[in-house]
Amino acid sequence: MRIPTRFEDYLAHMNARPFEGQEECPTCGEHPATHTLPAARRHRVPICHRCLHNFHGSDIAEERMVSALLGGAVRAALEAGVHTELIRAAVNDALDEAVRSEAEYYGRAAAVHERAA
Repeated sequence: MRIPTRFEDYLAHMNARPFEGQEECPTCGEHPATHTLPAARRHRVPICHRCLHNFHGSDIAEERMVSALLGGAVRAALEAGVHTELIRAAVNDALDEAVRSEAEYYGRAAAVHERAA
């Protein structure tokens, strides 16, 4: 999923909606909330325009960094003669391992929470 370059497109990408309330932004605590973002269980959280701009810049920077790192590694592998199927398999293995590790972490956290309750 690509991060839109235009801020207006980013708002749509993040499903940001205008906020008419009087709350302060809980992210920075300095500005009035101007939008809401989706959160867990159909709940939406308020956020200010400045924080949304900061998130947008951070998301674009993260996408560019990931593209540079992975793109460079893939280009180097291709230049070394590695077949694309092996590159795809390596990427899929890394993703599968990350998903498994995250699932284990959240599974342990849920078990601890259940025992504490």
